[in-house]
Amino acid sequence: MLSGARLAREGLVVVLSPLIALMKDQVDGLVANGINAACINSTMSGEERWKVANAVKDGSLRLLYVSPERLVTDAFLNFLKGVKLAYFVVDEAHCISFWGHDFRPEYRELRLLRKVFPDTPIHAYTATATAQVRDDIVAELSLHDPAVLVGSFDRPNLIYTFQRRTDRDAQIKAVLERHKEQSGIIYCIRRADVDALCEQLRARGYRALPYHAGMPDAERHRNQDLFVEEQADIIVATIAFGMGIDKSNVRFVIHAGMPKSLEHYQQESGRAGRDSLEAECVLLYGGDDFITWRNIIQRGEEISRTSASRSWTACSAPAPASNAVARLSWNTSANRIPTIPAARATSASAHWMSWKAPPRSRRRSFRAWSGWESVSGWDIPHPC
Repeated sequence: MLSGARLAREGLVVVLSPLIALMKDQVDGLVANGINAACINSTMSGEERWKVANAVKDGSLRLLYVSPERLVTDAFLNFLKGVKLAYFVVDEAHCISFWGHDFRPEYRELRLLRKVFPDTPIHAYTATATAQVRDDIVAELSLHDPAVLVGSFDRPNLIYTFQRRTDRDAQIKAVLERHKEQSGIIYCIRRADVDALCEQLRARGYRALPYHAGMPDAERHRNQDLFVEEQADIIVATIAFGMGIDKSNVRFVIHAGMPKSLEHYQQESGRAGRDSLEAECVLLYGGDDFITWRNIIQRGEEISRTSASRSWTACSAPAPASNAVARLSWNTSANRIPTIPAARATSASAHWMSWKAPPRSRRRSFRAWSGWESVSGWDIPHPC
């Protein structure tokens, strides 16, 4: 993501990253390449954080990875005011947009950067951003007349196949037979489907592991590491899996059900073939997928409304200053979230139902829908 030329600017580069695992993976890669980088996160001891802070102060550290939540605290902002900064990097920048596929409310607070550090450049990077999401990123980060560089997302080495789901197990087996002992990901909509399918595959002798948000953190991280380290061939997962996974030789991605949206599909299927070799993306769909997603979204909306109501109740009575965070949380996120998913789900399902063209036409349709046309001089020859 950061080339040597970009690191030539004097000062500390602060990188905002949404996941601890993603921070660790990128920091390890940078250190292995001779770049002095570190992160600060909640898994570190006080002594470890103190050592990183000293490295920042004495100027020996070039890149510092932190979460958006930590960055926007008064204590951390005041700490950075005493440091010579090169620029900020917002990684996975689509998380800042309500229209992005992985919206995270804490990213909205990054608008503070322009106010607190008006002269420090801000860079935002993402592999998944429609024109609407890009506009949202620019607005939310208060970027003034920014250079917006859009590379080609087209992946000609990926073979897309859409099949009506008639016999899920047999259709999945057919793909696995074409990719014996090769790495692949199978996405399911529900956690119960992940557990059941993974158990079936293991019973048939496949080296498969599950991954979903209902599992203990330690078990999820262990399974992810085993997959990356080639000790497991297949990960069966929900959409919780994938961000920050650095594995280039994934030869197939199977969706056992319709993805949540086209953005999700681009992101999830794009985890195949990052070594630029041929890879297969198979989507199995059925009419009941729309009903399943609608129910999941409606349950999520109900939880959001309940959360917003509780936050509002807590904020409506006289309260000490410590409740200011709760007020801010309600005003900036919870009361606005419920109206978004249903509209996005309807739009996504409409796009899916219209995708019945041959594979090459699908790729062109995908490019036109996303607005990710190649920009002369800025084509990206390899996956990012």
